[in-house]
Amino acid sequence: MRLITIAIHTYPFAVELKKTLADAGIEATLQNVNLEHPTVTPGVRVRIHECDLANALRVIETSASIGYAGSAQSAGTPARVLIPTDFSPYSDKACRIGLSISAAHSACAMLLHAYITPSMLAPAPLSDSLDFGLADNMIGDAGADLEAEKLMHAFGKSLDKRMESSDVPRTVFEMQVREGVPEEVIASAAKDMSPMIIVMGTRTAAKKEQELIGSVTAEVLDSVRCPVLSIPETSHISDTSDVRRILFFAMPDQQDILAIDTMIRVLPLTSGAEITIVNAPSRRLSTESGKSLDNLAAYCREHYAAYRFTAREIAASAMDEALTEFHDNHGIDLIVTPTRQRNIFSRLFNPTLAHRLLFRADMPLLAIPV
Repeated sequence: MRLITIAIHTYPFAVELKKTLADAGIEATLQNVNLEHPTVTPGVRVRIHECDLANALRVIETSASIGYAGSAQSAGTPARVLIPTDFSPYSDKACRIGLSISAAHSACAMLLHAYITPSMLAPAPLSDSLDFGLADNMIGDAGADLEAEKLMHAFGKSLDKRMESSDVPRTVFEMQVREGVPEEVIASAAKDMSPMIIVMGTRTAAKKEQELIGSVTAEVLDSVRCPVLSIPETSHISDTSDVRRILFFAMPDQQDILAIDTMIRVLPLTSGAEITIVNAPSRRLSTESGKSLDNLAAYCREHYAAYRFTAREIAASAMDEALTEFHDNHGIDLIVTPTRQRNIFSRLFNPTLAHRLLFRADMPLLAIPV
């Protein structure tokens, strides 16, 4: 029976996961363990028999001691949905969807606002001479945090009223204001909170192209280890129940199954949603890649009977045309793609598919780290 990798964790957490699976009658093995110094092993693979995958995913999902993406959480810690906001109309649309996900999971929605102080924007002094402008910046800094808190407080009060009138889903939410560059603040908050998902708004593709270097969403996609759902300002989606047609980019490998399971667990999709599995763009297509897509679709039809799965191959050179066709002819509501972590040089010279899709398509995008 073929073994597959269900997770990659640090050694202590991998041992805990193996024990949890064993208690449920699922045999698991650990791979890449440094027996001389096991506690410093950077990545240990937890492997199971392929036939046990569906049961193992259910065990992981219901285990109180295991958080998403391998982050250890104490028992009883509520799940969180992280929703960055700058109080703009397009971030408000993302906020509505984030609240709906939070309500569906009985989770806590964490509203996060990042602000930049005047001193952060001021050029660094080039001499040791006295700079009277520094004092002015410090005075401005003192008021920046108060203004940010005031805006967040007003936003929270407006959400309370909108929940009372059923304009947005009713759920528990918290608010947090942090100083710093938005993408760094969001990444830091994600590391601290280990949210089940980050939901954030984006501009249109044309505006994102103009802001290519400084796109907050693109930076977040590349730096966090939890799913990120980006909602463009032109999106017609106002709730996850509106998502009925999904385009899933498969690698294809066994990690696709984990990504699909994460998508279904995190997003409260409507029964009968159509999920089209296509290959991630590659320079060449092979018979094996087409067979892998068909096998993946067949597996999903068997284990996720509430949804409809189909498979289709596209050539790398025809990706733009395929996206346009899917959008125009099939009314795609959401694009989903697994992502692998890369170092900064790889991200600069060979960006991930999620990164490229973010700037090409004016459609909601869910990036799932694997």
